[in-house]
Amino acid sequence: DKTGAWRFLIVDLVILTIFFSSLVFSYSVLVIFLLLLFVALRTVIKESLREVTEERFVLKFWAINMSTTPKGNNSLYSFNVFLTIVVSCLSLVLLGLWGAKTIASFHVLRAEAFLVQENRKFGEDSEVLPTLDEREEFMIAMDNYYARALVFEGNNPLYTRKRTLMLLERIGVLVERFSQVPEDDSETRDGIIEELMVLKSALIDFGRKSTDLSPSIYANWSTRATLYTGLVGIGFSEHVSDAISSLERAINLNPLNFQLYYSLAQVYIVKGDQDNAAVLLGRVLEINPQHIPSILLVADLYKEEGNLDMYVAYLEAAKEILEREEATNLEIYSQILQALEDPEVEYIEVEDSNILEQLENSGSESDEGIPPASLGLEE
Repeated sequence: DKTGAWRFLIVDLVILTIFFSSLVFSYSVLVIFLLLLFVALRTVIKESLREVTEERFVLKFWAINMSTTPKGNNSLYSFNVFLTIVVSCLSLVLLGLWGAKTIASFHVLRAEAFLVQENRKFGEDSEVLPTLDEREEFMIAMDNYYARALVFEGNNPLYTRKRTLMLLERIGVLVERFSQVPEDDSETRDGIIEELMVLKSALIDFGRKSTDLSPSIYANWSTRATLYTGLVGIGFSEHVSDAISSLERAINLNPLNFQLYYSLAQVYIVKGDQDNAAVLLGRVLEINPQHIPSILLVADLYKEEGNLDMYVAYLEAAKEILEREEATNLEIYSQILQALEDPEVEYIEVEDSNILEQLENSGSESDEGIPPASLGLEE
């Protein structure tokens, strides 16, 4: 009947809409579930229509005459054949795109499964820590999974971000390996430097590609900012301006993410611009007054200026927050107590503390995919 036919048509339109949206947006688990649900619903409706109109329901296509010899109008026959060929080609192309997306998703799922497996092996409760070789093998395996996914779906910004972050992890491992090589072993050091430059070039290319694909998505700029701040932290000071511009763009898209202001303040300190750094740290404390790393960094800036009274005041504020949060067992608390006893001596190492994960009450938005402490690596 007409009601059943309209249901059938509406379901087909929904399925086509979801399918073609995959060419522009990345599928989530919910979207894939909806697609499968509507495909199943289409089958049910089709079967119900067949039961009611089994004898008089005929599927009509534009290829009215598909015999090997034309009958009647030759032009109509040729047109029907032409449309059939076009639709067949389009169907094959769409099927190929769908297959490529499926294979790419399969490789990413394998990467996530491998990540979960290794984190269980070297989790926080595990007494066994991964060696440098094990960490490097893990990074290479993860990078290969994401690289294979990008072969089949190279314009997926999500997969591009995942590989960008993994390349940054690999560079961090290489830098650590380089620091352990004796200075007289020039051949090994040169080999590491050469590999480091190759990975650095690929890292920058993938970071830029994600923002080129989707310049209005915050996660892409956040990842790009992460790669540049990571390179600056390693020692590539030529990327300070890139880190600043990427962080500013990410802040424009997500102005309430205090972690972005904190990272930008750190980059300005590396640049030697303490004034801008102080302004940004003030912005962090406006959004999250209990952000201990920012409080300690402001205290450090006052100490560099010789203002020990403000230095002690900020240390007292940090101490009160830790006591209120019942976090007096942290190493940073002991360091603050030592600094208060003798403000002239440097006791506190803000970047070495892990208080950020433990004390943030209004945590910043995290990027999907790779956790900051995979395989026991601290952020």
